Amino acid sequence: MKKLLVILLLLFPVQSILGGNKIHIACDYEEDFESITWVIDFDNNKITGSSGYNMSGILINENYFLFEIPRAKLKKPLKRMRYKINRITGEATITGNFHGTERQRIIDGSCRKVSSKRKF
Repeated sequence: MKKLLVILLLLFPVQSILGGNKIHIACDYEEDFESITWVIDFDNNKITGSSGYNMSGILINENYFLFEIPRAKLKKPLKRMRYKINRITGEATITGNFHGTERQRIIDGSCRKVSSKRKF
């Protein structure tokens, strides 16, 4: 019994390294907006962009990934930049809000899973 327990304990970390609980998705947006690759880490509720920094305001549910760029990383005149990715259809939307105005800019796109065996 002890040998079985030791074997199981040794296998779980290896399984985590090999499969992991992360997915990589690539999103292409309209209007000459560059393609972005996202790494979604379900274990730590963390989303990292191709820029290398972690997103904030993260909400992951069965239908959507919602997150935004941290305020410290935004360039003026942006006050907020929020991303929404539909996990079922792959549709993506970026919504940018600007300082001193109620104006918004919405950019549509589409996403696809590029790695991992985990469900998108």
